Amino acid sequence: MKKIWILIWVLCSNMVFGQTITWKNQEFEPKNVTASLVKFEGEEVLKVERDLKALPFDVQRLETTVDEPTYVKLKNVHFENGVIELKVLSRIQNPSPFEFAQGFIGVAFRINNDDSAFESIYLRPKVGRSDNQKFRNHTVQYFSYPDYKFDKLRKLAPETYETSAPVNINEWITLRIEVTGEKAYLYVNDARYSTFVVDKMKGGLKSGSIGLWVDIGTEGYFKDLKVMPFQNPVDDIVKDWERAKTYTKEYLDAMPEAGYALKPTPEMRSFAEQMLHLTDGNYSFASAAIGGKSPIGSGESEKTTDKSKANVTKLVLDGYDFVIDQVKKMTPAELSDSIKLFGQFDLSKGTALSKCFEHQTHHRGQTTVYLRLAGVKPPQEKLF
Repeated sequence: MKKIWILIWVLCSNMVFGQTITWKNQEFEPKNVTASLVKFEGEEVLKVERDLKALPFDVQRLETTVDEPTYVKLKNVHFENGVIELKVLSRIQNPSPFEFAQGFIGVAFRINNDDSAFESIYLRPKVGRSDNQKFRNHTVQYFSYPDYKFDKLRKLAPETYETSAPVNINEWITLRIEVTGEKAYLYVNDARYSTFVVDKMKGGLKSGSIGLWVDIGTEGYFKDLKVMPFQNPVDDIVKDWERAKTYTKEYLDAMPEAGYALKPTPEMRSFAEQMLHLTDGNYSFASAAIGGKSPIGSGESEKTTDKSKANVTKLVLDGYDFVIDQVKKMTPAELSDSIKLFGQFDLSKGTALSKCFEHQTHHRGQTTVYLRLAGVKPPQEKLF
């Protein structure tokens, strides 16, 4: 009999403490929730509900018994910066243990190993289309467990960690959360621009796991989960300029010393002048677009008297380094900042940089003819 009871105890222990759910080749571990795979509208989705036996709820102590570790935790994931994308749908439990349940559903991230700290962004979909604007403004919520739950943040900084979103219960909602450093951006339903920005998250964790989160009175459904590296557009721009620098140097190296003075026709710039004009454009466009002070005056490169191969090469590469260094200082958000380029053109900084890139591409392309006239085969095109 004793052996039988030991066997039963072991089996029960495995059910409670070793339970995992495999979904779409990903393993999840429930934390204070019940979870199961269900057929919903013809497809397999993950259903999650808060487990009141594992973590009781007390309406008289609302602030201390909500915004808790109530999620299925994605195993074997180390998330620092990146993108979490998924679809969520919530319903109110019937009967509901909480009169004011709002369909609380969202994502926890940077969860530490023992679930004692994490960041979270979630929705209250039931008020997303309320006729009361004050209620609508509580549709989206950020909190940082354990020290900065919704009630504390609402008192410390009203309206800063909450906002509205046109969502509702009983409908699929696409969430995209971009996390970079201390910032987090929420995009709802494939919006082009972020619905919500957390300027500086309150927790000190730099990385951790991801959880599909629900709270009191919610039937939560999840599907189409994707976790991706953060695609920083600034990094892509830097890579393009580094590639352009390498490509232009191949042109500079290919032209013989004597060819630096070559002009296809008398009224055209020489090869050296084309490259130096390209460089002046790099300085002027980049400084105007980004706001960094150019180290040279307007048109100064093309006016130089030393148009030797060595000096022209140095000046041109220095110009590329200036652009690259300036771009590296930018944040993704700055690419959308509006400027008046050269006091005339209303553009974003990102568009102004693309004009700068187009300018150097145009003038380098012109020098292909110069190389042919000098009897030199131009470098192979370098698109990647």
